[in-house]
Amino acid sequence: MRDETSSVHLTNDRVAAFLDSRLTGAERDAAVRHLAECAECRAELTALRAVLDTARERRPHRWIAAATAVAAILAFAMLPRLVGSDAENPTVGLTRAEDGVRTAAGVGEIAIHSPHDGATVARDGLTLVWYPVGVGARYDVVVQDSTGGTAWRVRVSDTSVVLPDSARLTSGARYFWSVDARLADGRTIKTTVRFTIR
Repeated sequence: MRDETSSVHLTNDRVAAFLDSRLTGAERDAAVRHLAECAECRAELTALRAVLDTARERRPHRWIAAATAVAAILAFAMLPRLVGSDAENPTVGLTRAEDGVRTAAGVGEIAIHSPHDGATVARDGLTLVWYPVGVGARYDVVVQDSTGGTAWRVRVSDTSVVLPDSARLTSGARYFWSVDARLADGRTIKTTVRFTIR
């Protein structure tokens, strides 16, 4: 768990305040700048937001506070397992298995084909492509802006999607796309990478 003395990453309180929109303008700008450069904090933020979104879908509104607390504890407890891969080069320390899953520090991730982490791509005809992870897998694909806001999402059984024109992405802006595989046996595997629109 991170504490307030950490100077390398956003603290747990800062991530929670960011998600709750409790940061001042300057604090939010600093957090956005840090998230744009720090894959570890971005992965933590993305995982926590997904947990919170799932909790909101499944629970009545009166349980959101309790679900948020439980989700935060679980997300922060899982953080040590996420450490171990090089954020700038997603292939460092990773091996890709035949089933399209790569591993880092014992944690499975979906192997991405394109755009790869850190790529600069054209908006027209932007296609997100990943390797399959097994028969019967369903994939939730989400594109988020640098503040964590959802620009577009879809659920598919294929391993590629073309972003529609309705997904408005801004030239020069950085985005994150994630693919979350739901396997036939109930397991989930997720990978998030960043890209910039030319």
